[in-house]
Amino acid sequence: MAKKLFSFGRKLVCSLSFFEKQTKVKKPEDLSTWRWIGIEMLPLSRRFRNSVGKSVIVNYQAKLMCDSVDAAYQLAIAGAGLSSPPDFLVEKDIKEGKLMEVLPEWQMEPLSVYAICPKTS
Repeated sequence: MAKKLFSFGRKLVCSLSFFEKQTKVKKPEDLSTWRWIGIEMLPLSRRFRNSVGKSVIVNYQAKLMCDSVDAAYQLAIAGAGLSSPPDFLVEKDIKEGKLMEVLPEWQMEPLSVYAICPKTS
């Protein structure tokens, strides 16, 4: 049996130096050609939603793959590409200018955390 415990938001982030080297982005679809940092346990696509409810799925090819959210986050700070870590992980670095949020008017789907327990009779 699976029980949802909570969800947390994510932000699409990169370093300012990485951002400045990219083509101008106006909508999520423009990000499909950017260099993404992939996480092995997640699909190579992200769903974005704007304030009026429009939903867009962006498929991408990761240039780097890692097996940890923290590693992807650190790689983004180092200028390696786009990452989508949890809000709580990046808020301080955004305020300090180590990271910037890309397309803040588009929100990414939150990630949910579940407890999985065996079903008892």
